Amino acid sequence: MPNSSPDPQEQIVEMLKDNDSVAAVDNIIAEDRQDLVNKITSDLAKLGLSIVVQTLDEKVTHPNKPGPVYDDCTVSVVVYENVLINRSKTDTTCRQIAKAVSAALHQQRLDGGTGKMLLSKGIFYQQDSKVLTYAVDFQIS
Repeated sequence: MPNSSPDPQEQIVEMLKDNDSVAAVDNIIAEDRQDLVNKITSDLAKLGLSIVVQTLDEKVTHPNKPGPVYDDCTVSVVVYENVLINRSKTDTTCRQIAKAVSAALHQQRLDGGTGKMLLSKGIFYQQDSKVLTYAVDFQIS
């Protein structure tokens, strides 16, 4: 039986697209690891400033409950910046956008009747040889 709840990944993308504090970012997309078009879009987005909402990790911590109940869920929202290209167009940095993402999503509720809320766990620098990268990690509780 398919799940009728809205996809949390797409909800997060829409929340970010509707937020003025990340308006400097043209490319906000949901990661889809098995989709070649998405892979190409993700790679091209890194040519300036972009946000990729990664695939959720969902764990069942109480398998004896009916459902199953996914009550240990996390998601990373990754901000990419090609410094040379981006800073020739704007003064907005990857770190500024990561902070804006954290503020924009912290304590926001997801639709679907679950009452689940995004809680920021922090901003983490990620090593990438081609672009500047920060991940903003969220617990979904």
